[in-house]
Order: sequence, then structure tokens, then C-alpha cells
Amino acid sequence: PKAADACEWKAEYVSATALPKEAKAFDKINRSMTLKKIIQKLGPASKDVGSGLHVLEWKVADGRVFRISVANACEKPIAIGFHDP
Repeated sequence: PKAADACEWKAEYVSATALPKEAKAFDKINRSMTLKKIIQKLGPASKDVGSGLHVLEWKVADGRVFRISVANACEKPIAIGFHDP
């Protein structure tokens, strides 16, 4: 596939059935990683709340959400972090 095809957004990056993760699952997630690498480590996000940018949310077992803002699948995140719902 062409390089551009590899960066296309894929539906499997988000799953409404994604289960909450323990906070420690996010310890090694950082802005130097591509979204693809993050998805490999965490699995799909529970939702995408972005408009323009993708803002993926993972539910955390302690009630917070972990968000990653990213332009496309090959980019490194613009922002990451825990947020109160």
C-alpha cells in the first residue's frame, strides 16, 4: 500500500465495547509514540470526541478518561493525558 494509505483513519481505532483499563496501563504512553503504536499497546479507544482533530478517549478504571489528540494514524499525538469525565 501507498504511504498515505497507511495513515488513513481506521474504524477499528475506536470500539464502543472497549473496557476500562487500569491507570498503570497508560504509564508508558507518551507523545513520542505514533497512534498506531499506542493502539497496539492499549487496544481501541472507547470513543472519538474530536472534531477536525481526532480526540480518542479510553475509560480508566478509577473513573477518569485518558485522551489523545492526534491529526492522523501516522502522527505523534498533539496532547495526551488523564481528565475527569
